[in-house]
Amino acid sequence: MAAELFQTKSSPTELKLAHWMPPEFFLAANPSASDSEKRQLAAMLNGYAIFLVANARVGAMGALTPSSRSEILSSTFLQIDETSRLIPVPDEKIKGDIKALLAVMKPLFTSLVGNYGEAVEAIVFRDAGVDGKSKLRATGEGKVRLTVAGESFVWRLPLGALLPPTFDPVTRDQFPGNFLFNPYTGTRLVTK
Repeated sequence: MAAELFQTKSSPTELKLAHWMPPEFFLAANPSASDSEKRQLAAMLNGYAIFLVANARVGAMGALTPSSRSEILSSTFLQIDETSRLIPVPDEKIKGDIKALLAVMKPLFTSLVGNYGEAVEAIVFRDAGVDGKSKLRATGEGKVRLTVAGESFVWRLPLGALLPPTFDPVTRDQFPGNFLFNPYTGTRLVTK
């Protein structure tokens, strides 16, 4: 699932990355959690969209000069559908339990991506609909667009890693769950 959630855009002088962290990501990262703990985590994350974001200039020797948190916050927005454009939740308005979760996640992420992790900031969006539930669902339809300093990162939904795999009924080739047709033969795929 992590590969589907992580995107980078780079040039010789610039690096931008975005890692979407839907509730399913946190639940998959915690396989030994009890059902009660999973329900608590899902309830805590309901109505929030969390991303790890970096925007940095790359120096001649590969040294990164990251944008400040305030620069990232002011240049980042989330678009869930054609009418919703969300701005990040100000730091002082992020709930304590979400702040605690992010305090644990950032060092873990930094250890995975090395020096680039120093440029990473956790960004939280409030995405609750009228009913108080998250509008952004990794198993939903459509796409989500995160824009960081003018660069767009797009995720097509649903995420294939969250769905059962699909199969070509003739060749028995397996594909991610969000594939409807075999990209090589055009045959309609089925689930088992």
